[in-house]
Amino acid sequence: MQKNASQDRRRLAAALAVLTAAAILAIRVTVGARRADGTVPEGDGRAITNIAEQADEDGKGSSDKRTAPTADALTQTPEDVLAMQKEFRERYETDDGEEAVREVFYVAEHATDLVGNVAVRNATQTLTPDVAALLEEGPSLTVADAAAPTVLIFHTHTSESYALNTDGLYYPDAPTHRTAADRNMLRIGDELCGVLARRGVGYIHDTNVYDDDYDGAYARSRETALNYLKQYPTLKIAVDVHRDALQEGGFHIKPTAVVNGKKAAQIMILTGAEENGIEFPHWESNLRFALSLQKIAQEKYTGLMKPVFFCPRRYNMDVTENAVLLEIGTEVNTLEEAIYSARLIGDVIADAVLAAQG
Repeated sequence: MQKNASQDRRRLAAALAVLTAAAILAIRVTVGARRADGTVPEGDGRAITNIAEQADEDGKGSSDKRTAPTADALTQTPEDVLAMQKEFRERYETDDGEEAVREVFYVAEHATDLVGNVAVRNATQTLTPDVAALLEEGPSLTVADAAAPTVLIFHTHTSESYALNTDGLYYPDAPTHRTAADRNMLRIGDELCGVLARRGVGYIHDTNVYDDDYDGAYARSRETALNYLKQYPTLKIAVDVHRDALQEGGFHIKPTAVVNGKKAAQIMILTGAEENGIEFPHWESNLRFALSLQKIAQEKYTGLMKPVFFCPRRYNMDVTENAVLLEIGTEVNTLEEAIYSARLIGDVIADAVLAAQG
């Protein structure tokens, strides 16, 4: 009897220890995950997908997770976005939009360097990288297991958002920043990561909000990115996903391209350089990675990309040797166009990861 009682006590203690650890984990997982509207997303501000583990959990083979998305899956407009567009029309139907939007298709003529269909706009003063040689060399990216968390997606300017009207006009009263996660950059990241998952690429999508105060946003997102990279050694790629805002001659510029019959927001890859006192020792590795993405994108989805912007900036692109900043359209591109582009660039990133898998 004493032996059985002792065993029961040990089992009870072990069970309590497990419950306590789970409670501590739950607390840890909730703290710090705050959006600009004060809501707390599930988890600790991240969505982590390990494709191999997910396949085991849902009983499906890993091959099911590596299926390329169909054209329909990429082009289909989500039902909730259609509802947002309808809501916008009803709300602003008595207001006249302004003809202050100019659509622009950025092509090679906007570049300083052109190798095949890869265009680069070099904004540095002292650096003249050999684009052809860097393309030939390829990225330094190596991936042991693409199903493990490999790609970090985050959003320093989380609340940046897009137009909900489809008439091509500019509505001055319509917000260009939104706290709702289904309408800002978090939605764009979700769409991108959905394609990564479909292709069998593991990722972390950081859903923390950094721009409720713009001052210090990059410092805060940097700290988080570095923590993820330390916690998950399998992470190889870091992508900070933004949207741009451009004006010229009194017009709001809308960069667009038609890809497979559907209008997309053009994407610009921004990659940094060590110049003007900026410390960026592995800038060339980042440039090689940026060029490889540009090449894949231009071959697979011609016209999607603006020229790579190579500039004396660092932002947080030095956190890994394969880090870039993406500008997906501008504030006058529609959410529908941006979602489509996010899916396309997700497919491109997946190609790069799977090609680097040993």
